Amino acid sequence: ALQRLSEWRSNIGSTALAMMIDFFAELDDDADIVEVAKALQDGYKFLQEDPDDDMEGVIALCAAAVERAVEFIADRLIDVDEVLASMADNGGKMRIKLPKVLNKATGKETSGPFMFSVSNWGTQTLAY
Repeated sequence: ALQRLSEWRSNIGSTALAMMIDFFAELDDDADIVEVAKALQDGYKFLQEDPDDDMEGVIALCAAAVERAVEFIADRLIDVDEVLASMADNGGKMRIKLPKVLNKATGKETSGPFMFSVSNWGTQTLAY
């Protein structure tokens, strides 16, 4: 059950990234994608007002996933133009590579700090 939940969270994070890549791809060519992402972060503008009361948990999880996607673009961890160029070369398949950092305990590189997980995004999710 925990494995399935982990996969589900990962899929939500990936879907949020795909959704935001699509959003930014539709902007005018002269739009500054990083500045638009930063503007969306201000006051949580990427959220709609008055979510339906019955879906608070789902909306919170999705909101945190979209917040993560917008943050990654604003912080230049993900480059929309690079993702779109990669899609053009891969028959439209979206592949997003998260940055890797050195895990001092194992001596191996990991993208763990950038994954959509409870340890990384639990506080933000609960805040919604």
